[in-house]
Parts: sequence; C-alpha cells; structure tokens
Amino acid sequence: LLDDLYDACGTGLDLSLDLKDGRSAETVLAVARAAGHDRSRLWLCARGLEPLAWRGLDHDVRLVSDTRRLHVREHGWPAFLDQVRTGGGAAVNLRRRHWTRALVDHVHEHGLLAFAWDVQSTRRLQRLLALGCDAVYSDHVRRLVPALQGVSSRG
Repeated sequence: LLDDLYDACGTGLDLSLDLKDGRSAETVLAVARAAGHDRSRLWLCARGLEPLAWRGLDHDVRLVSDTRRLHVREHGWPAFLDQVRTGGGAAVNLRRRHWTRALVDHVHEHGLLAFAWDVQSTRRLQRLLALGCDAVYSDHVRRLVPALQGVSSRG
C-alpha cells in the first residue's frame, strides 16, 4: 500500500506514518528507499521510546515519540526528553489537550519538535499554533488546510 501512495503522490513530500507494529519499520524504510523518498522527509511515529530502536536502520529518517503523560510520569519530562533527543528522536507527539506553552517551550529547549494529535477543529488548531506546536495530526484535512493557509498568509 505504501507503494501505491508513492505512485499516486510521488516522493517529494513529507510523510508521517504511525507504526502500530514496530516490526514494520524495516519494510517501510525499504519501500521508501526503493521509491527514492528522501528519508529526512519521512517521519516514523510509534509509542514511547520504541522508535529510537529504529535509528540504526536509517540515519536520515525522522523519529517521533508518541507519548502519553502516563509514560512520562515515572521519570519526568526532562529525563524523557533527554532520552528522546540522545536516542536520535526528532519530535514528541502528544494529544492536543495536554500541550501547554511551557511544555512546548520545554520540548523546544531539548532540541525537539512538538507535534499534537487529535486536532479536529479550526479552533483547536489555532490554539496549538499559538502555543508553538510544530505539526498537528487530524482526521479533518479539508477543515484544517484552509485554516493553515490563512495562518501562513498572515505571516
């Protein structure tokens, strides 16, 4: 199916894939290489610290730690963010309602990007952009693209 996506859309795009089974990372990377996709534009996301295990498979792919506050509670945000950064992660993905300006700033201070998931309305998108989030995931692309275009046209 990833081959079909590349056939339909080409490889000149940023692509984020949420891998529910980490064993698929090798296959995804092999398909991306065969298609000629620049892996610095490929974002592989999985729960917790699992994506960091894939760093050895490809040094260019962007790794995203999809986390829950519960995962971080044991060691705290500073230790968790240090693990993500030193393990080769590029971003932290957290449910939209848990982002605060202070947490976004903290993630950025660790050299990581702040991604938000479950962004289903224009109002929520605007809130997350105001907080400084770097990317969002949504089921409503047709609703959010015009909102993003309005933001980029205002500078």
